[in-house]
Amino acid sequence: MNIGGWIKKPSKGQSGAMLVAALLFAVVSYNLYYCCQLKQRELEERQRELVALRSEISLAEYSNSQLKAQVAYLSTDAGAEEVAREKLGLVKQGEVSFVVLGADGVAKTPLKPTVAVEPTDPSLMMRFMHWFFIG
Repeated sequence: MNIGGWIKKPSKGQSGAMLVAALLFAVVSYNLYYCCQLKQRELEERQRELVALRSEISLAEYSNSQLKAQVAYLSTDAGAEEVAREKLGLVKQGEVSFVVLGADGVAKTPLKPTVAVEPTDPSLMMRFMHWFFIG
């Protein structure tokens, strides 16, 4: 078929080759698309891992700085004295130490205040609602 002299009708051999080329192009295009999608998902997963690792590093650096500050404090005389008093139970010469027996569990658990709640009579409206809806 000649439309204005521009397009010619392909022969039988040419139309089969064009169909194979079109199918091959479609298969290659789909495979490229699929591979790109896989790579995109892998990239997104790696980015999530990177964010998680960066936050973990940040927490570790903060903990490390806290430990360095604690080491610096314990290297001072005041820090050594605090450890000697609290952890080792030592006292300075001339000081008197008191030990309270049986107070191990008492000092560590804070007491919670208790408030007595008195039961109240329901109002007339509440009694009506209870009677009307519950029966």
